Amino acid sequence: MTQAKIGFIGCGRMAQALILGLLEKKVFAPSEIGATDVSMDTLEPFARQTGITVHADNQSLIKRHDHLLLAIKPQNYASFAGENKKFFSDGKLLVSIVTGISLSRLSELSPHSVRVMPNTPALVGAGAAGFCVTASVSPEQIAFTQQIFQSVGIAEQVEESMMDAVTGLSGSGPAYIYLIIEALAQAAVKEGLPETLALNLAVQTVKGAALMLEKTGETPSKLRDQVTSPGGTTLEGLKVMESKAIRDILQDTVSAAANRSRELGR
Repeated sequence: MTQAKIGFIGCGRMAQALILGLLEKKVFAPSEIGATDVSMDTLEPFARQTGITVHADNQSLIKRHDHLLLAIKPQNYASFAGENKKFFSDGKLLVSIVTGISLSRLSELSPHSVRVMPNTPALVGAGAAGFCVTASVSPEQIAFTQQIFQSVGIAEQVEESMMDAVTGLSGSGPAYIYLIIEALAQAAVKEGLPETLALNLAVQTVKGAALMLEKTGETPSKLRDQVTSPGGTTLEGLKVMESKAIRDILQDTVSAAANRSRELGR
């Protein structure tokens, strides 16, 4: 077990998911994790459940941890930075999941900064995170960051210029899939299935298709071809999707979210 310690500044749902993942994978012991939050009503029951340490204020947490994970609301970043900049030393690693806060802004707190875009399936151990780093971040600190987010899914390093695309794809992507599942289930109800059964089948179909891609290593097009017989039912369904320009719709969806991410970053 690593002896490094980590402090969570903000302990909402995503931070709690990360802490639970780290504890479950035995990356840290509860005594090696500290946290602060604006809502002690939220933090204290979680701390009792997990055994992590509660700090009364950000200052004491920052001073006691060389690795910090920032999980506050974006609109609170400026005030947080102004109040706490003096407590950051050059050696501290700052890992931020604060939406829209660039590496240049994070560097005002620590030259060793990491910007991460996680997504909500991390709450069930199936997250997909993209992250970028400042030039001062060491290979060991990159590995440390990956260790955190791999405890609840996968973590891929990208250039900062790619972070808006990551946001448009995996950051916002779960909502797109929920809409697709909802639409598939509603269509099946229209064709005569009970609502609960339709939703269960739709969820398992999407899950199964994703696992097929993951486990076989085949391309989406090859797996699609394997279930598309000439003159069969699948082909008829795919013809409708192509005629409705499903590819254009999904491309425009990801682009719209990525563009909004750029706007928020500015």
